[in-house]
Amino acid sequence: MSEAIKLIGVPGFGRTKLFDYLRRRGVFIKDGRVPYQKYIDLGWFNITESTYSTEWNTHINLTTRVYQKGVDGIRRMLKKDGILQTESSLVTKEKGEEIS
Repeated sequence: MSEAIKLIGVPGFGRTKLFDYLRRRGVFIKDGRVPYQKYIDLGWFNITESTYSTEWNTHINLTTRVYQKGVDGIRRMLKKDGILQTESSLVTKEKGEEIS
């Protein structure tokens, strides 16, 4: 997910903010870092499961991987919500002019 947010390029928007945003948008389950099955089926994400054992327990670790389709979908969501500006709507801070 860290690489995905770098590809999308929203200033001040890191992994934690991205997970929070995706939870609010209903892409990820409410209290976790796992997407709903709908978004896995759409080809946005892949979940890899691995296990490791300690002296007392066996633990399951889930890793979420984002495909290019997911990066594109997240980018569309961010643009729709006005968080990510399109290149044609970027405005310079000094002059207030549009950059094309």
